[in-house]
Amino acid sequence: MNDRRGDPTQPNHPGDLVGPATAGPSLAASHPHARIFVGILLAFLGIGLEAIGFAIGYQVPNGPSQTINDLLLRQGLEAVAEASALALWGIGLFFVFFYVAQIRPGTKPWTSTAAIVLLATGIAGAVIRLVEFRIFSILVSGAPNSSLISILQIAAGLRLAIGLAGSVATIVALFGLTRPAGLG
Repeated sequence: MNDRRGDPTQPNHPGDLVGPATAGPSLAASHPHARIFVGILLAFLGIGLEAIGFAIGYQVPNGPSQTINDLLLRQGLEAVAEASALALWGIGLFFVFFYVAQIRPGTKPWTSTAAIVLLATGIAGAVIRLVEFRIFSILVSGAPNSSLISILQIAAGLRLAIGLAGSVATIVALFGLTRPAGLG
């Protein structure tokens, strides 16, 4: 059906349809890449905080005028910097490997598993580091409880085990990244 000028009157006529205007590639495809980039930034921020925590111990000179409170303050700052670094490192590597697993599904068994382990080791390492500082500060303050020494040793052993688990997870994730796409 046409009107008097010859134009079609049906609004859904196939000749009248104009295709959608595209603004470029979909932004949804770039979200995993952006999250990988954020993960890399968080991991590097964790490395920087670790370096700052290490340097704090050498910034304040030791001397006869230093008190126990000065020592505890310096140790506390080191513990907070190191715990923050461990948490950021774990979260950053989680983002990197988890979203790489989504972009490259062939690496998913290795990278996604390692990502979850790295997230857990980063957060657990941060918590253990703060527990170690708390026990250390109680001991330095003069608490007469000798069982705290064994708890401090257990915390140090847990920290070593967490570090080993994080190292193995990183190696597994890197192994997964080297796998060809067809092997799955």
